[in-house]
Amino acid sequence: MAIAVEDITRETLDELEFQWEQTRLKNLVRDEVTTLGRRYEQARVQEERLEGMCMIRARRLAMLGFDRREIGELFNVTAPKVNKWLKGMEDA
Repeated sequence: MAIAVEDITRETLDELEFQWEQTRLKNLVRDEVTTLGRRYEQARVQEERLEGMCMIRARRLAMLGFDRREIGELFNVTAPKVNKWLKGMEDA
């Protein structure tokens, strides 16, 4: 937006300042959300790794004779979660 020097007024400067501030805020929010999105994705990957580790250990506990209720209590998870982890095991 080209402006001649003689056309510069206080209102013009105020409008430019407002537009600049809006652009700056949008960029800050976009950067913050992008960073949050990356952190969220990393947390999801970590969650999947932890769930896999818990599943392995839950299966070990089942093989050692722990029942599903005990396994759920040890991990502080619901029965459906324990069932998911032990799915496919005979008499677990």
